[in-house]
Amino acid sequence: MIDELIGTPHNRIPKGLADQDDGKRVDHMYADLALTSADTQKSREVYYIGDSKYYKSGHTLTSESIYKQYTYARNVIQWNVNLFAADDSQFDKKEKDARNEDKKHFSNIHLQDNSLTEGYDVIPNFFISAFVYKDHRYNDGENNIRKHTKNGEHCTKVSYQFPDRLFDRDTLFLSQYDVNFLYILFLYGRNKANEKSQWKQHVRKIFRDEIRAVIEHEFKIYAMRARLGVDGALYLRQHFYELNGRVFQPYGEERSMFFAYARPTKNMPDTQGQYDELSKYFVIQPCNMGQDPLNVLKSDIEQELKQPVTAPQWLTIHYLERDLKRGVLIGYYKNKEHLQWILGNNDKGSLIYNVRLKLKSDKEVRDGAHTEGFYKKKNIQFVILYTDGVETTGEYRVFHVKDMAGRVTEERMHATGYPLDVNGNYTFFRFDEEVSIGRLNIKALLTDIKYKHIEEFKKYVAYEPLFCTAEDVLKHRREL
Repeated sequence: MIDELIGTPHNRIPKGLADQDDGKRVDHMYADLALTSADTQKSREVYYIGDSKYYKSGHTLTSESIYKQYTYARNVIQWNVNLFAADDSQFDKKEKDARNEDKKHFSNIHLQDNSLTEGYDVIPNFFISAFVYKDHRYNDGENNIRKHTKNGEHCTKVSYQFPDRLFDRDTLFLSQYDVNFLYILFLYGRNKANEKSQWKQHVRKIFRDEIRAVIEHEFKIYAMRARLGVDGALYLRQHFYELNGRVFQPYGEERSMFFAYARPTKNMPDTQGQYDELSKYFVIQPCNMGQDPLNVLKSDIEQELKQPVTAPQWLTIHYLERDLKRGVLIGYYKNKEHLQWILGNNDKGSLIYNVRLKLKSDKEVRDGAHTEGFYKKKNIQFVILYTDGVETTGEYRVFHVKDMAGRVTEERMHATGYPLDVNGNYTFFRFDEEVSIGRLNIKALLTDIKYKHIEEFKKYVAYEPLFCTAEDVLKHRREL
């Protein structure tokens, strides 16, 4: 009865999720907006898990009941991880078909960020107890559901392995609520779909808001985005041990350049050093659950974009002598906005450089366009970027190539926030960091490679990419 007014019918929940493989049966389960998502992002959801068996008002939760509820949650996490991470070759055709259907229905729910932070989304758990007013009131408005309290405090339990890691698999929150049993009978008996739907949405919002409040009492949460020129993904990989369970990527595809960082409120001084270090590489501001990081960090990002785009003071030095056959691309950027896009002011917060991609189906070949096979054959390991006035300023920037993307369509280019005109297909060279390969005579290098370009391609169009080797660059290196 209560499940009809709160949860999702079990026949619409995949086998093994509510009716679990170890024989446990979850009373109430439904998918709703993830706690860590912005309220405007309806595309990110999480499972809500509840139990209402045998509990009446004033009943003290037993350790067995609490343990079972945490087991429910751990089973749900494992089910979700298996759905997206397990090797499908171990399943027969019937199981594969069922898994593919589950992936479609639950594509918005990824409890583990297994691509980067390896953190886990927060799973809300709740107990429901019943109460009856002495005067048998069946409807008391907002008080038909209320927080179960003890000594004025909302009864919430927290289970964890590491007390300072919100986004850890073993950090679980369990809250308790009381419902007016006569009101439940009233709703169920009237059997009006509209009233049931309104109550369901009302109750779910209460659960979501209350557990958020509980978490924000235990943790101070921040939104952060890598500063220009910083590969946020690389930084997180390099500092995985310190940040595991403390940083998560919860904001979905449209906000994939943002991360959430949580600090336990009970020992803020102990994490001040970590916060200060993150602030050097990320724009970071407090961001409560439900807030949009795009809005929270907007002014800070706009302020950063107004600053001159300078190279880092200290750069990793790469010795070209180690492999003289390594490929080097010399590319042009048009203006400050283009450089900022290259340095991470794009939808992924990645360090990237775009070049034109030639396809077999192209009716017209654009200047400077080459096939994916051509780019791969050139074995590009470094990209040297210059802009107008280089003959006078001698300024350039060098980046180490991490990998190369495949085809990037016009639509995808626009979605990245590319600040220039878009025409045709492209591909990206993705960088891990800006580096130094020594002081170059960039004017002489450009002149030399342009001549070689004309020899190879029979022409040169202004600003198209140039290709050479580390050996060619070394001829124009003045010093390290």
